[in-house]
Amino acid sequence: MSRWLMATETLVIFALAWLLFYYLQFTTPWISGYDGYYHIKYAQLLRQHGIFQEFPWAQFSLWRDHFSDKEFLFHVLLIPFTFFTDLVTGAKHAAVVFAALFIANFNLVLRLHRVPLRYLWLALLLVAGDVLLYRLHLPRPHLLSMTFMLWLVHATVRQRYGLLAVLSFLYAQSYTAIHMPLVLGIVFCAGQLLMREKLSWRSLAVPAVALLASVLVSPFFPHNLVVFYVQNLELAWQQLFWNINLYQGTELKPMSTRYLLTHNLPLLLPFMGSLYLAVLHPSKVSRESKHLLAMAVAFIVMTMVAKRFVEYSYPVGLLFCACYYRDRKIDLRLLWSQAKIKTVVGALLITVIAAASGAASYRNLHRDLIKTQPSRYEQAAKFLQQHTPANTTVFTCDWDDAPELFYFNHHNRYMIFMDPLFMYSWSPQVWHLWMKIANGAAAERTARILFNDFEIQYGLCTSAFQALRKIIADDPHLHIIYEDEGVYVFKVTAPPLEEAEPDAMP
Repeated sequence: MSRWLMATETLVIFALAWLLFYYLQFTTPWISGYDGYYHIKYAQLLRQHGIFQEFPWAQFSLWRDHFSDKEFLFHVLLIPFTFFTDLVTGAKHAAVVFAALFIANFNLVLRLHRVPLRYLWLALLLVAGDVLLYRLHLPRPHLLSMTFMLWLVHATVRQRYGLLAVLSFLYAQSYTAIHMPLVLGIVFCAGQLLMREKLSWRSLAVPAVALLASVLVSPFFPHNLVVFYVQNLELAWQQLFWNINLYQGTELKPMSTRYLLTHNLPLLLPFMGSLYLAVLHPSKVSRESKHLLAMAVAFIVMTMVAKRFVEYSYPVGLLFCACYYRDRKIDLRLLWSQAKIKTVVGALLITVIAAASGAASYRNLHRDLIKTQPSRYEQAAKFLQQHTPANTTVFTCDWDDAPELFYFNHHNRYMIFMDPLFMYSWSPQVWHLWMKIANGAAAERTARILFNDFEIQYGLCTSAFQALRKIIADDPHLHIIYEDEGVYVFKVTAPPLEEAEPDAMP
């Protein structure tokens, strides 16, 4: 097919995917999740004020003095969407565009690998499990990283080192897990050793050099190294050996084997079918397919460790299956015309199961989308903006309160922002005290710690934190100054001077 026809097909698929995701995205006028509020607001401030070397909105956090925009390229690409009158609408349009780009690029990669019946594999991706479909609707940096990962896999298995270098550089500028191109290189080299191929160190050296260059030229160097270490290495070490629970997002929790097997059949059925053929009816396949199998298995294992990796395991797994069946020269149309009854029944059964799984995924997605509500923080955030001096630090009871507060009110500063790991790394003592206050465990010491140790006079919590709400009601030095159905705001007045909480500040 000519390049013109290929480009036309890519545009048509992008347009169709855009229509699908637009329809689903605008089932509700609100943003799904909370991180999207931060990303679109930050992109607006980036457009208005330029690059930030500090992030004063996170006062008790590593971000305050060692800020590094982990997703800089993503935020730059978000800037055009900040020109919408309503930033929420802009964020939703951005999610639609990035998701549609991912689908169009998946089809393009299938074409470059000369996969027959590629629309079948495209359809299987579009009826993926509900975790992936939901993540395709979040205006967050992983949407861009999914497209980069597709091309990184392609460049690695095809040993296109120039393309691999460019993609590794850009990936490191757009996503927090800058080491993933190196992970691909390690898996590829391990596959070469197992297949007794000549080892290609360039598969590791090229992304390593590109990543190093990306880190060094970043406007956030050397803070980007500090943030990378804390988020990717220190966290793993603490959770593995210290058993510390920071109550992070559910995307970092494992995907159970049962959930993986029952909610991801559009991937698992062709994947297990390929393994069945490989074991019981072995046949020679390309080295490309063998390397793709190793990468798919690696991502599936990673998905079982942290469910967020489903965004990589699905496209890479389906790409492996498509290439494997291509190598086996399995002509589905010929098989259908010559099939015996049991083959036809089996094929129909597999089709029905995959279709039912996809339908269930869309049902679950639609259910989650229609449950999306407007931010419950808007009125409280505006109240604080009107009734507190500029740059006043506000205590929040949960680490995920700040993104929405920041969206509506960047007039104030916040005690903890986004990932709680950044507060814990900055000061474990402060993190433990913050947790005690938020959960009502500080009891009568609450006002003293807030006012004397943290120098905080205002706080905001959701109605879920009733233990603290009761302490506020019983303490004359804590006063509710605003309350609605979901949020309450309180003020701290000077308590009697007593000994400060030991080791409160770093």
